[in-house]
Amino acid sequence: MSKRLSLALFAAFCIGAIILSIITGIKLHSPVKPGADIIAALFVLLSVFICFVSGFVFFRYDKLKIEKIFAVFFVVFGFLYMVIIPMFGSNDEPNHWKRILQISRGDIMSVQVQQEVGGFLPSNTVPRLRGISDLFIKFDEKNIEFFNFGNTAAYSPLSYTLHLPGVLAANLISNYVYANAYAGRLSCLILSFFLLYFVIRKIPIKKKTLFVLITTPLFLQETATLNADVLLNIVSYAAIVLILFYSYGEAALEKIKIRTLLIIILLSLIISMNKTAYFPLILLFLMLPSSKFQSQKQKIISISVLFIICFIIDLLWTLKTSGGMDTDFNNMAYVFANPISFAILFTKNVIANFPYAVYGSFGGNLGFSVTGESPISKWLIYPYVLSILFTALSEKYYELKKNNKFLIFVVLFSTISLFSAAMIYANLNFWQNPNGIVLFTGARYYIPVWFLTALFIASFKTIHINIDEEKVFRIMLLIIPFIHLAAYSTLIIFYSKYL
Repeated sequence: MSKRLSLALFAAFCIGAIILSIITGIKLHSPVKPGADIIAALFVLLSVFICFVSGFVFFRYDKLKIEKIFAVFFVVFGFLYMVIIPMFGSNDEPNHWKRILQISRGDIMSVQVQQEVGGFLPSNTVPRLRGISDLFIKFDEKNIEFFNFGNTAAYSPLSYTLHLPGVLAANLISNYVYANAYAGRLSCLILSFFLLYFVIRKIPIKKKTLFVLITTPLFLQETATLNADVLLNIVSYAAIVLILFYSYGEAALEKIKIRTLLIIILLSLIISMNKTAYFPLILLFLMLPSSKFQSQKQKIISISVLFIICFIIDLLWTLKTSGGMDTDFNNMAYVFANPISFAILFTKNVIANFPYAVYGSFGGNLGFSVTGESPISKWLIYPYVLSILFTALSEKYYELKKNNKFLIFVVLFSTISLFSAAMIYANLNFWQNPNGIVLFTGARYYIPVWFLTALFIASFKTIHINIDEEKVFRIMLLIIPFIHLAAYSTLIIFYSKYL
């Protein structure tokens, strides 16, 4: 890429950041909100900082490895999400926090009280932040009450492995509610970084594609908050990368060691104990070359046994922790799902609401509404998604065995079907309001599925776009920071309503 073109692209990025800052400032002052001047000024400084970080990466691209660029992006943007998103303001974060706190206090199993599933916790477990002084609220241990959090009560302690170290450490030195909660967020962000850094460093193919998918606002928002799906997504990526590493990477000629088999078992258990509908991902281990095992028969039998064992363990756990689920209709979605419902959901919602499906998938629940409530703002996501698509298709293709193509397709269809049907069952008003739920409303569940889709598509030589992948990716390094800046603008505008 020529120096003149590089300067022009970076100048366009900076101009976009200026326009975004102006729009945000105007929106904050209309109508006038308390502290709008301070918030607007801080956002301008944030915009300048992001321009500096983006410029550093963009102009030093040739001297930086992808994993180092990932480290910069993840640490900077992830930390900003952790700070900007108000505590208990992320998707279902209050209920995840209750479950984390319950586990940190030694109550591994949830309890059932009058057909409700949850636990006994301090009455101010989820306080509302109205001022700086509220940050120093302590747990009211004298007033313990029952909280219903049926949608998270069935999660195993494994699901919160990334959050618990921070919460447990904070418990030793503090009994402040927000201090402990933010310690959980920080712990998740730090541990997620190390795991993902290792994953992106070891993946032998489609490294750029993986990079753009794990730096989306949706993914970083998840890693910076209290959410059980973080570990699920990271472990799913780790499982996929392990398979690719032994199929196409440095270990392609090596035999699978006992240590690797233990890792496969651990990954499978974490996936199954987190979300039952992710079971099809375990079948991907069938992609491991038969030469790694004593025979093809041994490979099929061992992975099938692992699949069955994981299913039984998860089923027993879920039934036990949700009180048998005799009356808790919502939790049935996490165990049983009807693939027929997937077809209904797909035809009625995804096709009919395609713009929102894409918008919600990559933007998260809050999306990229830089102008507040404007319905036009959602179209900002399309250049971003198009850039991700170009990155995936321009990156070097590879040969994939026909059997593996079929296996990936089966896993993709099964996983999407299970989650789609689960979301239908979880939404009690779906049949009364068919437009009340869209397939990708739960987009955070599909993050690893996007990468599998990219692998599947890129395995076809005829679909590969013959353009300079380095130029496409370098331009993407400017688009990603801008989209994150737009997401910060959205968060600030959205939450300023409650100031």
